[in-house]
Amino acid sequence: MDRFKRYQLQIFLLFFVFLIALGCSGSKKSGCPGEDAQVKVDKKGMPTSKPKSGLFDKKTTKKMGKL
Repeated sequence: MDRFKRYQLQIFLLFFVFLIALGCSGSKKSGCPGEDAQVKVDKKGMPTSKPKSGLFDKKTTKKMGKL
């Protein structure tokens, strides 16, 4: 009888861990929002527009455009 209870507990824990893993993997709003960004590129693979995030000032953006 003791062996049956032990197996029953192991099966319950395995099922519980499986449900937790299934619940976490199905969430759609997790992760970095930058992964979903779509950037228009030209034939060479370079972006066609300037960045609009405001991360850099105008002087730094101009220097980066020359590269």
